Amino acid sequence: MINKLSEFFRQSLRAEPETEVTVSEEIAMTELYLDIEKTRFADRLTVDIQVADTAKFRMVPSMILQPLVENSLKHAIALSESGGHIRIVASESESDSGGLLLKVEDSGPEASDRGMRQGAPGSSLGLENTKARLTAFYGDAGCLRIEQADLGGYSVLVEIPAHGAGRLQ
Repeated sequence: MINKLSEFFRQSLRAEPETEVTVSEEIAMTELYLDIEKTRFADRLTVDIQVADTAKFRMVPSMILQPLVENSLKHAIALSESGGHIRIVASESESDSGGLLLKVEDSGPEASDRGMRQGAPGSSLGLENTKARLTAFYGDAGCLRIEQADLGGYSVLVEIPAHGAGRLQ
């Protein structure tokens, strides 16, 4: 765990907030973060990561997923005695725009713990900062929205426009 924490800190220090990385690189960084959190949550946390082949080399702002995952951990998984599940998906946008869709969804707290989930969906500092970064990168073309997740909690969807998420050559 110490090695993973050290690697995460090294990568975090190298990550420039105004640069883009590939989805594959962003997922690798997110997995480092999740490995650290899995030490904390042990068997109370399960994670499923699904990256479409067409999304792997698309460009995204560095460290765009980490605050979304942290939000799920803090407001859903940590509140549930039995823990929960987080799913991360990177795929082509469902619209015809050719954009990229990133999704972080959680199973939410157990029914008995739902009252403990604080604030309205989307009111966390991490989500506000993510929205601001999307606007800085893509103007009005980038989008963050919150929906009810199929897993039972919330789903945060980030849409990145095609022109802002080009393929590496």
